[in-house]
Amino acid sequence: MAGRKNLQHFGLVLLALLTGCTFPYTRSKQHRIFKNIRDAVVHVGQFDQFGESEIGQLLGSGFFVDQDCSVATAKHLFENTDKKRIYIKYIPIEDRNRFQTLAVEMIYEDENKDLAFLRPKNCYSKTIKPLPLIRKLGGLSSLGGETVFVGGFPRLGVESVDFPIIRKSIIASTEFTDAQTGSALLLLDLIGAPGFSGSPVVLKRTGEVIGVVIGSIKRPATGQHYAFEGAIPITQADYEVALLNQHLKLK
Repeated sequence: MAGRKNLQHFGLVLLALLTGCTFPYTRSKQHRIFKNIRDAVVHVGQFDQFGESEIGQLLGSGFFVDQDCSVATAKHLFENTDKKRIYIKYIPIEDRNRFQTLAVEMIYEDENKDLAFLRPKNCYSKTIKPLPLIRKLGGLSSLGGETVFVGGFPRLGVESVDFPIIRKSIIASTEFTDAQTGSALLLLDLIGAPGFSGSPVVLKRTGEVIGVVIGSIKRPATGQHYAFEGAIPITQADYEVALLNQHLKLK
């Protein structure tokens, strides 16, 4: 009986190899989340003063949140930039051998959180795959110990990586607050790395975004940095406020 089962298994493997099929267990939830983050994250940068043909300075990361190419990111990326020269750079899902660069405009900056939303002047919706935002967060304390993934474009030395890096973490603490705004923070058990600000924090259990990385956490009293990364919680409600703000601006 054991020999017959082994023969059947071998036959299935051979059939998969010949037909290009894969077994369901090779497409784990973890791998699907990895691909979803990889397909949604973007570089955020600033064109130089000579126009949109020159890439200029890379500021951090962000991620698509809808099919209109809206991007969520960290607000502090733009503290010393010309907001009229912001761009995003991403890898289109239909051709992972090239980058697409698009000029964007700021559609919303949250007054109480280190959170901002961008939108390209020209959206190529077939080239992107947005990440879902969680609809509602209960008490943040319930997230303690949850496994999450973080994806972005880190800076290594003076250069930025031109392909997304995905990191695995847990929510190490929910007791911290942003030293500048006083808003709640999620502390990750990851060492902070330049370039990850604006990256999505994705809950492994559901595949939904629950936070936006803002960098290493500061001690409120001294201004000194902890080594660990912090993230601003984000929900669908934050996105809806951004859309409402954009609608009111256009009236």
